[in-house]
Amino acid sequence: MYPWTLHHHERYDGKGYPRRLAGQAIPLGARLLTLANRLDHLLARHEQDAG
Repeated sequence: MYPWTLHHHERYDGKGYPRRLAGQAIPLGARLLTLANRLDHLLARHEQDAG
């Protein structure tokens, strides 16, 4: 799990951190974790607006 959490702030264009990995060099698990994290933030923000 460590590579997933380490690289979940990488960006597909290579402008992320900590290692500036790009595209397929970013572990698939990290890309999925990023997607889940962003979805969670979107849903949480929507729930706050409704309340």
